[in-house]
Amino acid sequence: MTSRQALQALKSQGFAPAQGQRSFVSQPRVEKDITHLCGFTARCRRWPSSYFPVLKAETVPATAEVAGQLGIAVHAPIFF
Repeated sequence: MTSRQALQALKSQGFAPAQGQRSFVSQPRVEKDITHLCGFTARCRRWPSSYFPVLKAETVPATAEVAGQLGIAVHAPIFF
């Protein structure tokens, strides 16, 4: 479709600019209420602490597989 045909179609629908005015194409406006959104830190502070329970916390020697992945010595202490 040529731009002339497109402008004619817009004119017939009442969307085209008046004679002598410049025309352009823009993205449609997004009308959304975003006042309820908050940042990551604020969201984390609202979550109850039991949401991410600690299942285990101890220092153990690194296995050969873990040591290789972390680039540390085998049997080096790691936090588990």
